[in-house]
Amino acid sequence: MSWSATGGEIDRDGVFHAREEEGEYTVTATAQLTKTTVRVAVRAAKEQGGNWKPDRDPPNGRLKWSGQVPPQKWMNFYSKVLAKFVNAGDLTVTVSVSASSKGGVSPHQVEETKAALRELGLSADVESQ
Repeated sequence: MSWSATGGEIDRDGVFHAREEEGEYTVTATAQLTKTTVRVAVRAAKEQGGNWKPDRDPPNGRLKWSGQVPPQKWMNFYSKVLAKFVNAGDLTVTVSVSASSKGGVSPHQVEETKAALRELGLSADVESQ
């Protein structure tokens, strides 16, 4: 991996050390065929401590959402919402499934569902009514 930066220096571990001049600079990381560049804003702290606030609010501890996602949008929901959190921290997804069929759910469908859940290493505790 290689690093480069404007407005400061970046060490071999990717830690950016800004100069004293305020401004917007870039940090670039390159690994094989992948190259990523991010903007870094350097702002001077106010002289009289206690009044300086960052340009953005500090991050919240957790994000929670509850709702229904239509089957046609499951893949988009994963790629646009969940994927951002998969490697970034602690992601827990709780799923509740309620399925029906025009002719009712057959015992064979229940057993197939249990087998598929076991294959995925999930609980096969399925209720059928």
